[in-house]
Amino acid sequence: MTPQPWRYQFARVLRVIDGDTLELEIDLGFRARIVERFRLRDYNAPELHSSDPREHAMGAEAWAQLQIMLADRRVEVASWKADSFGRWLADVTVIGPEGDALDVVEQLVAGGWGVRWDGRGRAPRPWLDAGASYPMQA
Repeated sequence: MTPQPWRYQFARVLRVIDGDTLELEIDLGFRARIVERFRLRDYNAPELHSSDPREHAMGAEAWAQLQIMLADRRVEVASWKADSFGRWLADVTVIGPEGDALDVVEQLVAGGWGVRWDGRGRAPRPWLDAGASYPMQA
């Protein structure tokens, strides 16, 4: 049996932790809500808390970009099993004022703020390659 995500149509961003981790309030219905941390599934962004000063600066930019993208917006969430740090993995969709839906990871990758990563093995960090620009060119 193929794993299926849990889907939530009404969620609110409480906090952007870094360029790929969010704290969300999920409306479960029946006046029940839950607050959880979610890592964007299949995505890696520069580390905000890196000891490398270049990566730290890039992580701050990725964090700011994600904040701008999600500010005061309703989001829909498809959550998957937790990662090794206890964060649930999530596909997050921003719902615009006209009901249009934007996949957050697609937008971040297209903007060069991070890269796709399936969570296996060492996380790719192409922004640290010699001569790399940031945001990266898609």
